[in-house]
Amino acid sequence: MAPLHLIVSDLGFTGHAKQVSLLAPALARAGFAVTVHSFNGDGPFAGPLREAGVPVQMGRSSRDWLALRGVGREAGAVVHVFGLPAFRRLAIASVGVSRPRVVVSFTGRERLRWFDRRFLKGVARAIVPHAAAAAALARQGFSGSVSVIAPAVGTPPPNPLPEAERGELLRANGLPADAFLLVTAGRLDAPKRLFDAIWAFEVVRYTDTRLRLVVVGDGPDRPAAAAAAQALAPDGSRVHFPGATAAVPAWLTAADIVVVTQRTGGANVVLEALAAGRPVVAANTPELTALVRDGETGILVPPGDPPAAAKAINRLALDAGLRTRMGAAAARAAAEFTIERAVAAWTAVYAG
Repeated sequence: MAPLHLIVSDLGFTGHAKQVSLLAPALARAGFAVTVHSFNGDGPFAGPLREAGVPVQMGRSSRDWLALRGVGREAGAVVHVFGLPAFRRLAIASVGVSRPRVVVSFTGRERLRWFDRRFLKGVARAIVPHAAAAAALARQGFSGSVSVIAPAVGTPPPNPLPEAERGELLRANGLPADAFLLVTAGRLDAPKRLFDAIWAFEVVRYTDTRLRLVVVGDGPDRPAAAAAAQALAPDGSRVHFPGATAAVPAWLTAADIVVVTQRTGGANVVLEALAAGRPVVAANTPELTALVRDGETGILVPPGDPPAAAKAINRLALDAGLRTRMGAAAARAAAEFTIERAVAAWTAVYAG
């Protein structure tokens, strides 16, 4: 089997870690000897990887750091690095030693420095999720080979979520059984990361007392986000923060509308919403416009425009037929983003 090393900064609830958790087991089934390396220790995706038989190695100690100099020395090995921070660490750790075939996944939001461009000259290929990301790399002086490969999505929970399961999810989180759910998800590691969704909800929540917004995710700015939600609703907030959880797919399947209005990221949330057959209100960013068909599988709104998001949410909330049509179209569209398709594309890149 061909040795394949997948290197990520961490195995927390990040876009790259999510993709590795989906694709590493599938690549192992396809015949690769896969090892996942995490620079920042364990995380919620480490357990599922190990359960699938994929070795996971941590990189916190000096011994682990030195071991990186030997990564990929096996004959025919490929190293696939996810994100610029992980690539920088690998590049520094392997100075002075011969490198195997290296592939790097970028989001398109990176800001390359002169030393990045220097190290990247030895990279076999970059993988990006959409054409705009490829153009962003080119504008910054990256002249290497680029492949555009859309992210993959896993199998969603049953659609619709069984009534008993949905009811238990609501009860466990203090939500009424008849709640009309808006769900958003992401890392709460920046003050405004999910604030646009909270603000948009506060515009529409007075139209129906059943409306609830569930903000799935955690991070250093979670208390600030909760405080902002309370400040916007002195009469009592109807925004709920269940924290970071592996149950994101269940929340999305339980949702009536999924809201992904953050100005960066959100691709995995949109993909899981599509797979769950849920209409999406999404920011009109390059990474989300590559996934959402405006007016068909969801509604695109300008990033940083909560009133526009509120208008789109209200339109969907008031039109059950539109939600049903968009949800059905979303489920069909998700078939374009299967794990099998991504594995085939990655395998072609690894082969050169």
